[in-house]
Amino acid sequence: MGTARIEPFPMNRRCYDMKSFRWFALAACALPIAAQAHRPLTLHDDIHRALIRAMAQVDRYDSSSDGQPGGRTRRLLGQLLARPGELYSPLVKSPTFTNEVWWPGFVDTFTPQLQEQDVLGGLQRQLGLTKARPGIDIAVTPGDVAAFRGREVAASARKAGIDIDIFNKVLDMHSPRVVEAAHDAVALQMLRDDMARVPREQWTAYGIDAESYQRYMKAGHAHELRQGDTLYLSSLVATAVKTRGIALDASGEPQLPAAFRVARAAAAFKDRVGYYSGRPFCTGNAVHPDRPRDPSALDHNQPLCFIDATDRDVLRWFHHEARLEHRGLRIHENTHHSVERLTRILGILMPLMDLAAFVEVAEATATRELAESSALPSAEVEADAAESRAGALLCGIRAR
Repeated sequence: MGTARIEPFPMNRRCYDMKSFRWFALAACALPIAAQAHRPLTLHDDIHRALIRAMAQVDRYDSSSDGQPGGRTRRLLGQLLARPGELYSPLVKSPTFTNEVWWPGFVDTFTPQLQEQDVLGGLQRQLGLTKARPGIDIAVTPGDVAAFRGREVAASARKAGIDIDIFNKVLDMHSPRVVEAAHDAVALQMLRDDMARVPREQWTAYGIDAESYQRYMKAGHAHELRQGDTLYLSSLVATAVKTRGIALDASGEPQLPAAFRVARAAAAFKDRVGYYSGRPFCTGNAVHPDRPRDPSALDHNQPLCFIDATDRDVLRWFHHEARLEHRGLRIHENTHHSVERLTRILGILMPLMDLAAFVEVAEATATRELAESSALPSAEVEADAAESRAGALLCGIRAR
């Protein structure tokens, strides 16, 4: 079956010119190249981007070897996943690239307390290859199951890092609109965690607007939400997705990359609001044997067994769910406010959450860094091509 095309959402969706995109890609790095070179990496850093740099420097892979953009990442995924073309693929325990001569040197660029499996696990998590199986991938207590009203709900919500009071608040505000609820839940959680970690006197410098958070949590209905607060919350999520930054929770532990985090939150809300079909999606921690594993099943609006799906699988589903939710709201919702708010959120968010653009930004940034540091002379041409492809992807969305 052919690839389903998802048309852009009809909002103010700006397409970056290459000069501004180049600036964005470099400015998005958490630290300058020189600073990164003089300090060990941690699991808070962009491991994917660092690995692309290492691969390019030793010239182990050609990013255009398969004739498609994102070639290095595609090669990585082919080695990290046992069945890369299917939903629910398990991980490969020892990917081939870990036997390359450059791999031990790459691991040594991380802090000494991190072992090879820690680095590999961080890469798998940042690339969206991990699942949400209770007791295996994520800790879920009986209290969590009771609070979130479901084992699968609790697993996805915990992996998205959403507190129960925020989860219930946005559910009350937006149910059954799971995409809008997920956006707000992640934004509010990011804001709460920043308020807990950052000293109050630095809130303004860090762009922390506590009043937006307080107004939302006190609101009794979605119609009471201010447009300015919606734009502020959207900017928090959009910035996190664009920069590929690893958000920290209140205790300083790294969360999922923002795109996967929003998708996981949406999965939790979807399992919570329920389905029309009575057919089981999961059996224990695994997908039910009768459920399809071909990604084309998403074209027919087939739900996933979210706890056995990888974060990349869930993000693919999220794109389809967003389109369905937007279309259904326009047809059935009686108030203009709800349609306008969801359309505004999706117009900002969806162009940034395409998997291909997600990969291209990382590869464009890594190769540009190498070119500008003169570490790889041929990277200049490759970086220009990667930036061009990434810019095009940010201006047109395709579901993959």
